[in-house]
Amino acid sequence: MKLKELAAEFLQDKKVYCAPKTIENYSEHLDRFLQFAPEELDEISTDTIRKYIIKMRDDNIRSVTIQTYMRSIKVFCRWLYEEGYLEKNISKGVKLPRPDPKIKQPLSAEEVKIILRELYSPRDRVIFRLMLDAGLRESEVCNLKYEDIDLENNLIRVRNSKFNRNRIVPLCPRLKLWVNYYKSGGEYIVLDKSGNKLKPEAIKQIFSKLKKRTGITRVHAHLCRHTFATSYIMGGGNMEKLRVMLGHSDYNVTKTYLQLAAEYEIVKYPIYQLDSVFFEKGY
Repeated sequence: MKLKELAAEFLQDKKVYCAPKTIENYSEHLDRFLQFAPEELDEISTDTIRKYIIKMRDDNIRSVTIQTYMRSIKVFCRWLYEEGYLEKNISKGVKLPRPDPKIKQPLSAEEVKIILRELYSPRDRVIFRLMLDAGLRESEVCNLKYEDIDLENNLIRVRNSKFNRNRIVPLCPRLKLWVNYYKSGGEYIVLDKSGNKLKPEAIKQIFSKLKKRTGITRVHAHLCRHTFATSYIMGGGNMEKLRVMLGHSDYNVTKTYLQLAAEYEIVKYPIYQLDSVFFEKGY
């Protein structure tokens, strides 16, 4: 069978339960792989997967990007095996490049003050706070509705997130203040200027402008989530609770914040501190 035809069948199958953004990523990553792989299914093997990784490394693609691409390829290969198209999962056991050595420096308390001064719009402040004080992803901010905010119990219900998972995150006082102050006038917490549902691309534009206004060139949306996680560990937070709040399925992903937090504690990095409601002991 043609690998391209199977890839189309795989995407159609995933559309039943995967989020549109996940399907978009699968499609993009599989297209890259199909440009490299043989056309026929019976011509691919574990060696094909390894050679594809080597090709990406030769093209100077960052390790973290290779890992992202390969997650989609591994899901596809597992699907081929489970559906009976392959006798074995050819991606199983294939090692990926080690993560890039670059350390993600979280936002300091002073940097957060600078950023907030440059966020003139109450809506943009709410967006920033949702990622910094609740650890939400871009897509989760865009999908958040007023019905998902429990003001009485101070909770945020994140629904149909990555891999269609739901979770609960505490609504801290400083975030609650801005959610109460800014009213979009619609079903969703934040809307675009036309009153429509906000798209992740709009959030990227907000942070692109922030880089120029603040001079903090490393700032981007995911850095807020990264700061939230690192700060939570530095404040004495529980690892399992952090995994749940971030919506991680793989505990190993959450564990990366342990070492980062330890390193920043050693150098006494003045990280942005989360609200005390997150902790039993505090910083």
